[in-house]
Amino acid sequence: MKTKSIMMVAMAAACAAVQLTAMPKPEEAKRQKFSRMFPRWQTSVEPVVQSSHRGQDYVAYVHPPSQEKPAVVSRTLTLSKRNPCLFLKMASFDKGSDFLLSVLVNGKEVLPQRLICTPDNAPWQDITIPLFAWRGRKVKIEVVLTANNWWCEHPFFKRLEVAEGTGQEKLDFDAIGSEPGRLAFARLFPGWQASVEPAPKSTHRGQDDVVWVHPPSQQTPAVVSRTLTLSNGNPCLFLKMASFDKGSDFLLSVLVNGKEVLPQRLICTPDNAPWEDITVPLSAWRGRKVKIEIVLTANNWWCEHPFFKRLEVAEGTGQEH
Repeated sequence: MKTKSIMMVAMAAACAAVQLTAMPKPEEAKRQKFSRMFPRWQTSVEPVVQSSHRGQDYVAYVHPPSQEKPAVVSRTLTLSKRNPCLFLKMASFDKGSDFLLSVLVNGKEVLPQRLICTPDNAPWQDITIPLFAWRGRKVKIEVVLTANNWWCEHPFFKRLEVAEGTGQEKLDFDAIGSEPGRLAFARLFPGWQASVEPAPKSTHRGQDDVVWVHPPSQQTPAVVSRTLTLSNGNPCLFLKMASFDKGSDFLLSVLVNGKEVLPQRLICTPDNAPWEDITVPLSAWRGRKVKIEIVLTANNWWCEHPFFKRLEVAEGTGQEH
C-alpha cells in the first residue's frame, strides 16, 4: 500500500512537471493570441490583445519600445499574381493621442511616414496599400510604428491582412493620415523650429489646420524658436494658442536673445473662449538680429498640449503693450 501511494505521488508530480513545461510563458501567450488574430505576422515587441477598444471587439495594440525605436510588425510571403493589397484597420488610443505609421516592402518605403490620430466620430481607419508592383514575388512587408511625443502611443489593429483587391486601389496619402509633424510645422509656420516633434491636427476646438507641441517631460520644456532680423517698424510676435480642453493647461513664456520678455504665465482656455490671442511687442529690438524662444512648460502633467493656430512675427500698429 505504501509503495502504491509513493508511485501515485510520483506520477502526479511528473504530470504536474509536464503541464508546467507545456505552459507558455506570458510573453509567448500574448504572441500566440496575436498570431491567432493575424496568422503569420510577427511583432518586434510583445503585443497586447484586448477584448474591445473604441467600438471594436477583439483587437490588439503594438507599443513602440521607446521614443527613438519603433515597433515593427512584419510578414514574409509570396504574393498572388492578381491584385494583392495590404489591408489595415487601425485606431489611435483616443482622439487626443497619435502615432507615426509607415510601410516597407523589401526595404522600400511604399507608405511614407504618416501621423495617425483617429477622432471619436471615426475611431477606426481603413487603410489599403496596393502591392501590384510585386505580383508573384516573395516579399517582406514591414509595418513600422513610431512614437510621436510619447503620449499614449498605442497603435491598435483590428485588421492586418494581405488579400486580393479589385485592381482599382490607389494609395491616398491624404486619406491615410497627415504629414509628419516637422514637415507640417514648417509648412504652417515657416522659419520656426521645435525642440520636439510637433503634432499636426486637422481641427481642434473650432480651428482647422493646427499644431501642438508637447513638453518632453515634467522637468524639460518644449521650445519653439526662430532666428531672424526684425524690421525697423513695429515688429511684434503674434500668437493664437489653446489648451487641450477647459480642464487642462500649460505654462508659457517668451525669451528674446535670452531675455525674458513674457514672464511665465498659465494658459488654460475655457470653452467659451477656446483660443487666446497673445501679442508680444518687439520694438526694443528694431532692425536687430534676434533669437525668439517660446518656452512651453508642463504644469502638473495633465494633457499638456499647447496648441498653435498662429505663430508669426509681423508688423504691429505701434500701440501694442
